Amino acid sequence: MHKLMSVVLLSFAALSSSYVYADELEDAQAWGAMLTDAIQQKTKVNLKKRTEYKEIKKFLKENQCPGIKYEGYLIGEEQQYFYLIGSKGKEVIIGRHFKAPVVDGVIALDSAQSSTKGCLSLGPKKPDVSAMVATHLQPFPNEFHLLQSNIHAVTLYIGTKSGMFMVKEGKMYLSESK
Repeated sequence: MHKLMSVVLLSFAALSSSYVYADELEDAQAWGAMLTDAIQQKTKVNLKKRTEYKEIKKFLKENQCPGIKYEGYLIGEEQQYFYLIGSKGKEVIIGRHFKAPVVDGVIALDSAQSSTKGCLSLGPKKPDVSAMVATHLQPFPNEFHLLQSNIHAVTLYIGTKSGMFMVKEGKMYLSESK
């Protein structure tokens, strides 16, 4: 009976983790699509008009990558996030971008998350390049990978703890599961 209960519990845990994993990947795709739309529609936030402007400026001074220009975007309705997206010309910037929750209309910079631990530019996409490769220490790609793939029209292969993901045409999936 004890072994049967262990097998049942282990199976439930494995199935549950697959659903959580799928939900997190779907969320990253959804946020990445909304972020892409916001950037393509040029709905950036005028940071100087935000009450948190001084805090945002200080946050960037402490965390930004050298030579990278950052613009802010507010994304979402029920749950809202403030994104600081880094860019440098036509370079594919994997890191570092930032995401902070918005709580009661206030950007919670103390809860900000970085897209990567360090700065990472894959350089500009060359005309004869159809794909670029990066690694990510999380189990799956994030919305920033989807954003960069979308705005630069390039397939990204992202090596993660869970395997090699392909990020292409607004979707993220394990490369062997296409």
